[in-house]
Amino acid sequence: MLKVSLELLAFAYHGHDHQGNLVTYSVNGEPTEDGEPTVKFTKDALTGIAKTYGDVAEAALECSFDMLCVHAGHGLCMSQFLSKFINQRDDEFGGSIENRMRFVDMVLDEIRARVGHKLLIELRISGDEMFKKPGVGYKVDECIEMLKYVQDKIDIARVSNGMFFSGPGNITRPTEFLPEGVNSYLAKAVKACPDIHIPVLTLGAFQNPDKVEQVLADGTADLVGMTRGLISDAARVNKWRDGKEDDCIPCIRCLHCLDYSRAPIFSCSVNPTVGRESRQPFFCEPVGEKKKVVIVVGGLVGSETALHLTLDKGYAGKGTLVEMTDKVATDEMHLTQEAMIERMDETMTYLTNATCTAITEQGLTYKDAEGTEHQVAADTVIIAAGMRARLDEAMSFAGCAREWEQIGDYIAPSNVRNAVRTGYDAANRI
Repeated sequence: MLKVSLELLAFAYHGHDHQGNLVTYSVNGEPTEDGEPTVKFTKDALTGIAKTYGDVAEAALECSFDMLCVHAGHGLCMSQFLSKFINQRDDEFGGSIENRMRFVDMVLDEIRARVGHKLLIELRISGDEMFKKPGVGYKVDECIEMLKYVQDKIDIARVSNGMFFSGPGNITRPTEFLPEGVNSYLAKAVKACPDIHIPVLTLGAFQNPDKVEQVLADGTADLVGMTRGLISDAARVNKWRDGKEDDCIPCIRCLHCLDYSRAPIFSCSVNPTVGRESRQPFFCEPVGEKKKVVIVVGGLVGSETALHLTLDKGYAGKGTLVEMTDKVATDEMHLTQEAMIERMDETMTYLTNATCTAITEQGLTYKDAEGTEHQVAADTVIIAAGMRARLDEAMSFAGCAREWEQIGDYIAPSNVRNAVRTGYDAANRI
């Protein structure tokens, strides 16, 4: 039976001061990273926000939702109250766990007062803030104490991981470099506490039915959540049930679905229908005579090639990447870029602000930012110096078929998402 949950989250809260001016609230009243001034939350402001959560809960019930997920993790505004590192208040909303949980209490109490137990309430919380510096931020033992304090007001504990401010965003939203279920150890620690008596949900790049079954069977968690695995294939769980695991569209964890700055239209690299579901009937005309859509695409990404060689092909410690700009992998989504750079730091040498000037039998010659020339010894040099559309080669196929479409790198060199989407669109037009 299908049940529908609505996640309630806020990166920031806004309101009006006594003069009617719009203001941005923050836990401590400090300027944002962009220098925007903020106003320290007052109790009245928090009470008003809690009432807004209650309004939304009532609306969700009217719209036939079954559950609410109150997001208090990942560095969102609510979770900043929970963080003993970020929350520096000395009033009733700072200091002890009881005080730091007070805003969450207010929200949960308001929701229950409005909808009773007609809706389940799930609290999403970071099991570990993942600050790299020892002694900074809370760990899973303190997360357990917070859940013990609030568990009588919620129905499910969704144990996530990390903070936007702590650095490892590519663990909070696991990239392809991390194993499936990488964050499940936190849910396991919570569930193992004898004082926790509510169901515990884990999540973190799950998309394999055997892994999900293992986590449930060994008592790691009571529930398993998926997001991106269901973006790439919304029918994934139904396919599992029917024994059609091989038919699932695999999530490649490129995280382009989160790359809002460069992909403002929600989409998926491997599923061209994502974000366009309501328009699909207009794309897909009834199938007529079957025809034979050959697609030739290609792309070279130097950083990914270098990682492939050093991680998978036995060249760890033997590779050098030369980049003429001051950063590597700049065309990657920022979380993937962070994860790639971590692996590159471990497995290879990479040189930035370095311009290749010659390739010889001995290796490569480059100039640094000051113009000083250097030599890098090498047996093999792989050139991935930019991309351009191979228009002449593409045009040579123009007369091979009655109908001919321009797709992928023929239009402009891009990524797999563009290739999949333009190929899908061309297939529908044909």
